[in-house]
Amino acid sequence: MKVSRKRLSDRLAENLRTLIAEGKVEEGAYLPPERTLERQFKVSRVTVRRALSSLVREGLIESVPSCGYRPVRERPRTERGTLAYVLSAVGPGDPWDSSHARIFAAFNRAAFDRRRKLLGVGARGRDPVELYDELADSDLWGVVLDGCWLDLAREAMRRGHPCVVVDSFLDHRGIDVVLQDNFNGARAATEYLLERGHDAIGWVGTSRLSDAERARLNATSVSDSEGGRNLVHYRERYAGSCAAMYDYGKAFDPKHLVEVQNNEARDEAREKVAKLLASKARPSALVCMWQQIALGAIQGVRDAGLKVGRDIDLVFWSSEEEYREAFAPEFLGESVPAAVLWRPQEMAELALQRLEMRAAYPHAPACRTYVPSRLVEPQPAEEVLRRGAKLEKSWDV
Repeated sequence: MKVSRKRLSDRLAENLRTLIAEGKVEEGAYLPPERTLERQFKVSRVTVRRALSSLVREGLIESVPSCGYRPVRERPRTERGTLAYVLSAVGPGDPWDSSHARIFAAFNRAAFDRRRKLLGVGARGRDPVELYDELADSDLWGVVLDGCWLDLAREAMRRGHPCVVVDSFLDHRGIDVVLQDNFNGARAATEYLLERGHDAIGWVGTSRLSDAERARLNATSVSDSEGGRNLVHYRERYAGSCAAMYDYGKAFDPKHLVEVQNNEARDEAREKVAKLLASKARPSALVCMWQQIALGAIQGVRDAGLKVGRDIDLVFWSSEEEYREAFAPEFLGESVPAAVLWRPQEMAELALQRLEMRAAYPHAPACRTYVPSRLVEPQPAEEVLRRGAKLEKSWDV
């Protein structure tokens, strides 16, 4: 009698429950990888994933991005201590942009799962010691620092609180960092276009610092400035794109570099892209590694009387949520272009794991952790709006 796939997955799930119940998976250890389970139990990868998914739904195991599945340890009903999310780019009471609001929401969910309170703080213009005194009064446990504010990170280290920098980079040997995978994401985006036969590819964003920005950075410190916060994204994404061009024996034509120094300058990107595409020696594809710049570039393509996907290809960078909510409505009746996507929730989970590790092992070496990126191929906008990005049409980078 033929055994159904459902029965096979149930049987595998029961075997894994037994392994966990008998203590054959050590505390903190991970279950064997999917490929190992597939060989060990002589089942398909689909069966393995169904069994693991059922155990996740039961709350017996949890999925850890880029690591695997591990048994869920019992957590106490309550845990003391507040987690502070400090955004250095905005002042107290100022509105947060949509991207940072989404990241904060992801941290709020991750903190809630750990029975911790999360406090959001806009810190621009604040004295780091005074600010930290206020945070400490709220029964502070740890700090998530979104921005290049070395003095605040040092204050956290001095007072013995775990601290992690997210979506930014501090060049300090004692500070953990969780960052988007800028280099590999941009490299994958450019390789995608090269593999489709594009020779003339344009870059829309920052490929070099302006004289004014360089002078401002030299006057302070990259680690203490908001310019430094974006500098790591600028140089890593452009470097990744250049690396892909180099691998294919090519380089960017200087005439195809659209310099937009501010990653929020949507109108500037629109105007400059339209001007570039009106020229005879226009590129056949564009790499736009910033959300607002990409939205402006899309309008610039249309202003030039061209259509994305027909007259010119384009790859952009976005979170999965913004891919669905900001880009899909721009392409109703068409396909959303290829994109490099990342998940704020994965950033939050990785950052809190680093905080927990740092709290348990204060003298462990600092670590720079990258949030996984996924390159998705063009997909019909209506499907994206209905159910989000179709990840079976994607690959990790």
